[in-house]
Amino acid sequence: MQKLLVMDAQNYAQDMEEIYRVAVRGIIFVDGKLALIENDFGEMKLPGGGIEEGESDEQALIREVKEETGYEVIPESITPFGEIEEKRASTFEPKIWHQISRLYFCEVRSERSACAYTDTEKELGFKPVLCTLEEAIAKNAQMLEKEGKQAWNQREYKTLLLIRDAMKKLLLFDLDGTLLRSDKTISERTLLALEQCRKNGYLIGVATSRSEQNCLTYLGALCPDIMIASGGALVKKGKDYIHKAFFTAERTRELITTARKICGADVEITIDTLDAHYWNYKTDPLKEDKNWGESIWTDYRDFSEEALKMCVEIFDEKEAKALADRFSDCDVIRFSDGCWYKFTKKDATKENAIRVACEQCSISLQNVISFGDDFADIGMLKMAGTGVAVGNALDEVKQVADVVIGSNDEDGIAEYLEKFFP
Repeated sequence: MQKLLVMDAQNYAQDMEEIYRVAVRGIIFVDGKLALIENDFGEMKLPGGGIEEGESDEQALIREVKEETGYEVIPESITPFGEIEEKRASTFEPKIWHQISRLYFCEVRSERSACAYTDTEKELGFKPVLCTLEEAIAKNAQMLEKEGKQAWNQREYKTLLLIRDAMKKLLLFDLDGTLLRSDKTISERTLLALEQCRKNGYLIGVATSRSEQNCLTYLGALCPDIMIASGGALVKKGKDYIHKAFFTAERTRELITTARKICGADVEITIDTLDAHYWNYKTDPLKEDKNWGESIWTDYRDFSEEALKMCVEIFDEKEAKALADRFSDCDVIRFSDGCWYKFTKKDATKENAIRVACEQCSISLQNVISFGDDFADIGMLKMAGTGVAVGNALDEVKQVADVVIGSNDEDGIAEYLEKFFP
C-alpha cells in the first residue's frame, strides 16, 4: 500500500520497548458528506480501529465501520487509498507507540443499525456524524488550536487534507471550438456553470495553442486556476509560471530561416514569446477581428527573442513534411481549421503540460476531465480520467473520447456540467 505520510515525533529513546499496532480506517461519503465519529469535545475522526488477530484488513474495516457508524460496508467497494505511519513516545507508559493506519475508500448500504461503542468511547460521548470535508477540516483545525497538537488530532487533520488533495478534480478546456463559441465568446450559461463547479471545489483550467496574452483576451472574468498556453510550452498556476519550454534565440532564428527557405520568403509565421505574440501577416488581422489582442507585427529580419512556439501557414503538404523532417527536435501538429502547423520543443505538448500541472496541484490524472475538439486535443483526452469531445469536434477526436456532448454553439459544456457537476 502507498505510504502517504510518516509522522515521527522522535521524542523517544531508540532502545525503548515498542508497541506496534495496525489499524484500518474508512473514508466514506454518504450523499456527498463524509462519515465521521465525533466526541463531546468536538473532536472528529474517521471510523476505524485496530485489526484483531486473524482478521484481514477488509474484515476489520467492515466490523469497525459497523460498530462506530452503524453502516454496513459494501465489500466490493473497498479501495485502498494509502497508509499513515505514526511513531512517538506513548502518552501512558515509557514505550514507543508505533502505529500504521491503512486508509480505504468504501461505500455503504443506506440502512443503519445501532452503534456498538466501547466503554471508553461511550464515556467520551462518541457519535456518528455527517459533514462536508471542508467542515471537518475546519473543525479539526479549531480543535488543534484549542486543545493543542495531540497526536491523533494531528493525524486526523493531516489525513483529511490528504483526502481533499486526492479528491481534487481539474476541469480542463481547450479554447477555440470548445470553450469558445464561434463568435469567440464564452456563454453566460457556461460561465455560471463553471463558477458553480469552482464553488464545489473543482479547479478550472484552459489548455490552448494560443499564447498567454492572446487567450487572456477571450477569458474575461474566468480567471483559470491553471493555464496551459502555446500548445503546452507554458504552464501557469494562478499567477505563477511553473513550466516554460523555450527555443533559444539562436534556435528561433534557425526555425524562421528554415521555414522561409522551404516554404518561401513570404510565408506567414507567428511566434509566441513569454511577453508577446508576433506575426508577419500580409493583412492586419486586427482589422478583421479585434480579439487578436496586442499582437505585434514584425518582418523577423532582426528577430532575437526566445520563442515558446512557432506557427507556420503551409499550403503544400510536401513542404509541411519537409519542414517537419528538418525540425526533428520539435513537436508538430496541424490545426484543422486552416493550413497552420504548430512547432514547439519536442516535450512541449499539452499532455506533458498537464502532467506538470497535476504534479504541482497534487491531482491524479484520473481526476482530470478534459474537453476538446481538434487534433491537438486528442492526447489530453486520452490521458485524462474522462475525455469529453464537444459535438462539433473532429471524428478522430470523438473516437478517442469517453463522452460526446453538445456543440460549442449549443452550450454543450454548460449542459454537461449542470447535469454531472451540479
